[in-house]
Amino acid sequence: MKKNNVFFRLIFMVTLLFPVTLFSQVNDKRVEKYGKITFQSSQNIYVRFDNTDGIKTGDTLYVKLKNNLIPVIVVKYLSASSCSGENSGKIKLSGDEIIVAFVNEKEENSKQTTEARPTMIDTLALQNKNTNPEIVNISSPVADNKKYVAGSSYSGRFSVQSISSLDNSGTANDLQRWRYSFSLNKVEFGNSKFSFSNYIVFAYTANQWSDVKANINNSLKIYDLSLSYKPDDKTTFWLGRHLNSKVGNIGATDGLQIERRLGDFYTGLIVGSRPNYTDYSYNIKLFEYGGYIGIANRNNDSYMENVVGVFQQTNDMKVDRRFLYFQHSNNLVPKTNLFFSTEVDLYKKEKNIGQGTFRLTSLYLSLRVAPSRFFSFTTTYDARRNVVYYETYKFLIDTLFQNELRQGLRFSTNIRPSNNLFVGLNTGYQFRSGDIKPSRNYGGYISYSDIPFFGVSPSINFTKIISNYLEGTDYGGKLSKYLTSTVDMSIGYRKLTYQFASISDRIEQNIFTADMSFLLFRNLSLLIDYEGVFENSNTFSRFFIDLTTRF
Repeated sequence: MKKNNVFFRLIFMVTLLFPVTLFSQVNDKRVEKYGKITFQSSQNIYVRFDNTDGIKTGDTLYVKLKNNLIPVIVVKYLSASSCSGENSGKIKLSGDEIIVAFVNEKEENSKQTTEARPTMIDTLALQNKNTNPEIVNISSPVADNKKYVAGSSYSGRFSVQSISSLDNSGTANDLQRWRYSFSLNKVEFGNSKFSFSNYIVFAYTANQWSDVKANINNSLKIYDLSLSYKPDDKTTFWLGRHLNSKVGNIGATDGLQIERRLGDFYTGLIVGSRPNYTDYSYNIKLFEYGGYIGIANRNNDSYMENVVGVFQQTNDMKVDRRFLYFQHSNNLVPKTNLFFSTEVDLYKKEKNIGQGTFRLTSLYLSLRVAPSRFFSFTTTYDARRNVVYYETYKFLIDTLFQNELRQGLRFSTNIRPSNNLFVGLNTGYQFRSGDIKPSRNYGGYISYSDIPFFGVSPSINFTKIISNYLEGTDYGGKLSKYLTSTVDMSIGYRKLTYQFASISDRIEQNIFTADMSFLLFRNLSLLIDYEGVFENSNTFSRFFIDLTTRF
């Protein structure tokens, strides 16, 4: 009982002690403009608005998730109705999110009296994923005219995917896998204060249907299924399975979540249970609870956000894990984005006796600097230990004599010597005490968008990896081309050579790829992809088909 009192006091202290705000309130003369993601390449995210009046290169775009704004994109390129930029890396975007830009109210109002610009689409919605061209304005009859208005907008996506795998060793190894996914986000039901969101995936292998019948949760994964209620502009309730972006590291929670805003400050409580660790189903025995407090400041194009939380996770009401979480992001330095998160464990169990501790579990730091539209670089540092759940995985505890810190450092840069030429370089370094040698990798790519007269976009890439157990190289190239305004295709080749430390023979693979994408109707797209892997005596063929509709 005494230990629980200490924990509740710690949560109470978290809600009281926090850094003082460094910014004033958001400028009242700036208004929101709403857009939607049309395409995500390996380098950029492309967003379409009704128009881009008031948006400038270097502006920050936000995602509106559960009525909270999260900075995700810094604008690099602009057209009349589209813009693009790199993901800040703070959250992974599914493509269904509402994107928010803040523009000057006078600028926005002045444009309402001028003649409307023609509707445009982002040609990069059809561009090959390995290139990074600038947006080109092309009129199209399939442009999405839907307006996204705060308080009434919604979006959804349904996709069917077929993954077929064939090899020359016989039909026993041939596989056919199906995957269905459905997501829906509705900000509000009419004028009510309720909203709903979900993300559900059902995937199975055709010849393993017995596993589905034995336990449907082997195939059915519910990642989000929640109802929210917002009685006023400052308070939000979530009921169901919800992933809270403020404390994303704890994962989804089945239960009740409450958040209250007080000016720039916000505080929240979470009570519920973790999804089952074997099949992601509901498991009331994995009860958890905790709280967090944060502050989000914005002033024109600058922002800073801090959030700190304390959580206790249990298994059958016995302490499984207790930890402190902190997350920070800002762009206080012009053309720079910084993200930092860390976890500290507050509980350990030795000789079957629980006790308090203060032990670093993970630390992640990401810094992106883009001094100009022609050059940017990103560096990340990642340090983490295995998370120990003392009740859930207690049969493993005795084997964890040493839970060593694994550390990794990564650096990448993107250079744009001309409007159509793109160059990228990257290197990584990961190490842990006890390793014979650290793991290292380096590589890069070169791509050119739309060669004159041919309309072809080529790219080449190279990667080298060296580790304790593996050494190998991966290099190749790809050509992509628009066949029509709604159809594009690409073909590629890769040479993969690697050798395991425990195997004397060197393995070589020649990999050929080809894909075609079609925009069939306004919100219906089809992707057909082939990959053939050829070794000395073995061949593998994979076919991937994706049919997606958005609404």
